[in-house]
Amino acid sequence: MRLKKEVGRNRVVLVLTPAEMHRKILVNLIKQAAKDYGKILHVTLSNSYDVLKGEFKKRGIPLDKIYFIDARTATSRPEQRPEKNCTFVSSPEALTELKIAISKALETRGPEITLFDSLSTLLSYLSDGAVARWTHDVIAKLRESKSAAVFLCLRRDEERYLVKDITMFVDKVIRLGGDRGGKADNDRR
Repeated sequence: MRLKKEVGRNRVVLVLTPAEMHRKILVNLIKQAAKDYGKILHVTLSNSYDVLKGEFKKRGIPLDKIYFIDARTATSRPEQRPEKNCTFVSSPEALTELKIAISKALETRGPEITLFDSLSTLLSYLSDGAVARWTHDVIAKLRESKSAAVFLCLRRDEERYLVKDITMFVDKVIRLGGDRGGKADNDRR
């Protein structure tokens, strides 16, 4: 998948990934975003800022282009230290706090692209309906801000209400890996 090409025509994209390839796909997308965009907002719900920072450094991804919103760290380490390129949210369940952090970052940082990893994580904490309503609000904010967006979600959740619902609000759905032997199955909206 070529990120700039896919997002260029479709402002809001949902990428469905197989669980066993999810981390590799995420890192690849971030690496592509760092090459193609000047400012990136990365909303991480499943990995901590410290883990991602270390992995991105190791892969040669320039961290100065990325602003993080981390909803993971506080669940395991509530006394996290402030970071200049990261906002820590208390937990993935704190949807209002998360939406406020995203809105503030969109206004103050002006990212060209926003990546969400992953909506499946929210489903571990909240109902499909609550996550769908929150995602609708965030998509509206993203469209107002002019930031393109990529939402990642696991393919195993494809039949859940959340995925079926938000496919109506995104511009494109891309299915990676899984039953197709690693090839993309693109669904134009």
